[in-house]
Amino acid sequence: MSRGKNNPTRGFVTMATGDEKYFILASNLLRSYKYFSRKHYPWTIITNEENDYTAGFDSVIIIPSPLFSDADKLKVPELTPYDETLFIDADCLAYSDLNELWKLFGPKCPDFSVLGNTRPLDSKAGWMTPEGAGVYRALIDRKIDYQGGIMFFRKKGLSEFIETCRYIENHYDEFSFDYYPTRRLVDETVFSLAAAVHGFFPSMDWINVFCYLPDSKIIEADILSGKLKYIWLPRSKRLGKGVFLLHFSTSATKEILYQKEAAKLFDNAGNKPANAVSSRLWIERRLWLFRRFLRPLKMIVPNNVKRFIMNLFIRFYGKCGSLSDLVL
Repeated sequence: MSRGKNNPTRGFVTMATGDEKYFILASNLLRSYKYFSRKHYPWTIITNEENDYTAGFDSVIIIPSPLFSDADKLKVPELTPYDETLFIDADCLAYSDLNELWKLFGPKCPDFSVLGNTRPLDSKAGWMTPEGAGVYRALIDRKIDYQGGIMFFRKKGLSEFIETCRYIENHYDEFSFDYYPTRRLVDETVFSLAAAVHGFFPSMDWINVFCYLPDSKIIEADILSGKLKYIWLPRSKRLGKGVFLLHFSTSATKEILYQKEAAKLFDNAGNKPANAVSSRLWIERRLWLFRRFLRPLKMIVPNNVKRFIMNLFIRFYGKCGSLSDLVL
């Protein structure tokens, strides 16, 4: 897209660092976007290396000194090449046209915008605690409860926000947060406190925008038809439907639901692998079938037989890719 005063560059960003599985997830996310979207906004992947998985993205940005954790997302506001950025976690799949998200994050939303709720300081919800806000305690009068699977950044208004994030990150031991009492550096804790300091409060909840699987019960999911219905369990047990994304969480991408949905998407794009990477992806998508076949045999097959089956499969599969999540 062209850059202009009233026509900022817009694009999507995701991230993959370290293990190969994160690159596979990122490529699946991109594939799901292209499946639903006729007009393709540019996509950038922020990563520690270029490889065959990153080749499908419009641009690749190498992150300096990666931490190989979710804290690497703290670099996104500085590294994004776009005036307006929609960041989406790699462990998501699209179930609708993600370009419609730009309508949700319009001109009136804050320069850093997330999906969640604004809470009073004495609320038990939210990432931060007023007592743990350190030097910023006098500057906050509300707190933020949000889910970081989708984040919006408008670069022109983020310089002071970025400086605050950098200070919190560099003095992390001076702050405390509800969800991570061990003081592990996490992007949500830093972003939520910095957003409260600068008055960047959520403009909408996430319930009808995306499903966060660990807090949800899936009623219906079919990526090819764009059907996704779920119940959000923690408080309201509200029914969410017609959402844009399913945010699996990395651990849940090993389960059958993700494997099945990714297999549908991959097969629909053509099931004849064009190169070695496609071959690995093709086999990864079929792991869920193999696992589904073996699980009923778990209680009745002797261990030596199970070991033989496993070794036979590893010998075959090892020629094609890493065996990451096969459990007998």
